[in-house]
Amino acid sequence: GFGPRNVELKEGTNEILVKVEAEDGSVGTYIISVIRSDGNDRNNLLANIELSVGKIDFKSDIYNYNFSVASNVDEIDVKGVSESPLAKVAVTDISGKTSDDKITSRLKVGANKITIVVTSESGTPGVYNLIVNREDYDSTDNYLQTLLIKDYDIGFAKDKYKYDLNIKNEKSLSITPSTEKASATYKIVGNENLKDGDKILIQVSDSEGSMRTYTITIHKKDSLVNTDFINNLPIKWIILIIEFVVIFVLIIVLISRMSNRPRKPKRKEKRNVSPPRGHTLGNSNSIVCRNCNTVNDIKSKTCYVCGNELK
Repeated sequence: GFGPRNVELKEGTNEILVKVEAEDGSVGTYIISVIRSDGNDRNNLLANIELSVGKIDFKSDIYNYNFSVASNVDEIDVKGVSESPLAKVAVTDISGKTSDDKITSRLKVGANKITIVVTSESGTPGVYNLIVNREDYDSTDNYLQTLLIKDYDIGFAKDKYKYDLNIKNEKSLSITPSTEKASATYKIVGNENLKDGDKILIQVSDSEGSMRTYTITIHKKDSLVNTDFINNLPIKWIILIIEFVVIFVLIIVLISRMSNRPRKPKRKEKRNVSPPRGHTLGNSNSIVCRNCNTVNDIKSKTCYVCGNELK
C-alpha cells in the first residue's frame, strides 16, 4: 500500500511492500523483510568470509581454510557474514583480540590463525578457522612498474607499499597500474563509493600466484559546498541563483551609497518677533540677528530677543 498501516507479523520471514507513486504516475515498490523469531533459530552458519587480501573457495559447510599471502603483507582484514540476521559473529585475531563481525589482524611471517565464531539465536556456536601463511619468500616478479592516478600524484615507488591520498568528492578514482613483469597480473579492490578512511588495494600476482599488495588510504577533505548537488542543478536554476545574487549585491551597494550621501544643511528661517516699544521695523531700517534670525531695528546695538550683539 501507499499509506501508513499496521502489519501483523507471523513467526519467520515477513515481506512488507511499500509503494511510492511519482508525479508522472509511475510506481516504485520497496520490499522490507522482517523476521519474527520464535527464539529457537539454530542457524549458526556463515554466508561468506570477506578478506582484504588472499583468496579462499568459501562454502558454508566447510569450517577450515588455509591460504598464503606475500611476505610484504603485514595485516589482513577479515569479516564474517552470517546467514541468519539473528546470529552473532565474533572474530578473533592471532593476538587473542576479539571483535564483532570484522577485525584487522597483524600477520607474522609463517602461519597465523584467525577464528570466526557464529552463535545462533538458540546459543549454538559454529566455528570457522583461517590459517593465513605469510610467506618468507619474496617474489621478484610481482612488482608494479608505475601507478598512475588521474589528477593526483602519490609519489609512487615500487618498493613503497602504503600511500595516503587526499581527494575531493570523487566516488572512485581513475587508476592505471602497470606491472614490471609481463607475466604478472593485477587486481584493484575497493575503488568504489569512496569514503574517508577507505583503502584501495592493488594486488599484483606473479605466475605462481605469489601476491604483493599496494595500499592507498583515502582521506576526503571536508567541503562546505556539496558540489554534487550544484552539478545536478538544472541550468535555469543556476541562472536564477546568479541573478538573485547580483540583484542582492546591487541593493546593498545602493543602500550603502544612500546612507553615505552628505545631507544639505537646513536653512534657518527668519523669525518675525514684535520689537519693543519705541522701535520700528522696516526693510531699510532693520538688521537681522545672526544668532537667532530675529529682525531688529537698525538703531539697536543688541538683539532684543537673545541679547546678541548686532553687527
